[in-house]
Amino acid sequence: MLNWFISINIFEKTAALRDATKAQREAMKDINMDELEDLRDELDEMVYESNEINDMLNRDYTVDVDESELDDQLKELDNEFFLEMMKNQNKPAEKQTNTNKPDLTMLASKAQNLS
Repeated sequence: MLNWFISINIFEKTAALRDATKAQREAMKDINMDELEDLRDELDEMVYESNEINDMLNRDYTVDVDESELDDQLKELDNEFFLEMMKNQNKPAEKQTNTNKPDLTMLASKAQNLS
């Protein structure tokens, strides 16, 4: 009895495969391979362009900065600024009297306290 079920199952599978092959053969007649290839090329080009756009948008513009080096440079600039202010403070009074300049004495003392 088991062999009978197996035989029926094999016949059903064979018929299903035959029908599927026939349906696929009919469907393939309607497909234009050149048009399909053109569509595939167009899709590939669109994916490439999309990836290019994503790459442009995802660029990393960060700069790797050594903060200790920046601190050293800032201290050096502060020292230069302080020394320049001290030189200007020792110049004659008529050259210092400019109302548009900030009070350098106060700035110099603050810079000296920071060092």
